[in-house]
Amino acid sequence: MNIYKSKSVTLRTETHNKLSDLSRNIVTGLELSIPNTIDLLVNEKIKNGSKYKAEKGTNNEENQKV
Repeated sequence: MNIYKSKSVTLRTETHNKLSDLSRNIVTGLELSIPNTIDLLVNEKIKNGSKYKAEKGTNNEENQKV
């Protein structure tokens, strides 16, 4: 049983490389793991009150072909 209740995701290599760079630079003097970096970024985005908005090219009704 996984006590952390985690999920896996697949990232583009370019995104993974960016996360790897961020993990070394986002907290001064500390290198975070990529999962910790993602947690930090998501929690910061939520804390700042930003709401997710679908962008062009996503699977919303407006962009679906009939």
